[in-house]
Amino acid sequence: MIVYMDKYANISPSHPVVLWKVLSDATRFRIVKLLLQAEWLYVCEIADILSLPFYTISRHLKELKFSGLIQEKREGRFIQYFLVRRETPYEQKLLEIIEVFEDETTHTDSLALHKRLLLRKSNTCSLSHPLETPTISEKRRKKP
Repeated sequence: MIVYMDKYANISPSHPVVLWKVLSDATRFRIVKLLLQAEWLYVCEIADILSLPFYTISRHLKELKFSGLIQEKREGRFIQYFLVRRETPYEQKLLEIIEVFEDETTHTDSLALHKRLLLRKSNTCSLSHPLETPTISEKRRKKP
């Protein structure tokens, strides 16, 4: 559920209060920082880079879309997410601040982004590691 939607229902999604509220979450901040560095990303790439589940990333992307900071574009089975370049001076400044900000977490994210983009093949979402799904016989062996 998007927390601020009801509280700020009468305020434009691009209003500074909504933008600051959206960006006050560390995960959404990190997603925007990644999208400032990459032209676009898939959900699976963001989830892999941030080491978070898909549903968590999807929830944060929904809030970023509501604020107008990002948009999506469907490419076959996959959806690409990208930043919407802002027109107003305060929005531009806000994105500039995010772009130049760096700490240990965002530095690690940037390194993971670079590695992750090297895995991208033919504009499809590929996993950075094979799914570790145990076979039926492995599951049976683990039972006490």
